[in-house]
Amino acid sequence: MFNEYLSILVAIIVAVGIAELLWLCSHFIGPKHRTREKLMPYECGNDTEGTYDVRFPIRFFLLAILFLLFDVALVLLYPWVIQFKHMDWTGLLVALPLLGVIGLGLFYVIRKGALQWQ
Repeated sequence: MFNEYLSILVAIIVAVGIAELLWLCSHFIGPKHRTREKLMPYECGNDTEGTYDVRFPIRFFLLAILFLLFDVALVLLYPWVIQFKHMDWTGLLVALPLLGVIGLGLFYVIRKGALQWQ
């Protein structure tokens, strides 16, 4: 049984070894010309303005979390949608609880006004 996984283990070891070797070569052999301009943060080709501790409104984070939640739910529904033609009513009954939770979550989010952008 170990022989089946030996080739995968060897491939992983070789890949990690090559990555480390390339990183070490670039670190020790590569040029290091540190100038003031190279050490400045780069943002879209523009000079940075203001401080680094800009506070974003909580709505940005709330919207990102909602996107992740609904995105994961849709990923869970994808295999069900692909096999929908080959299922009978039991396929719909199996997916109904997940569809209900997604629907309730969307109703709650709309009701709380989380999707209202002011």
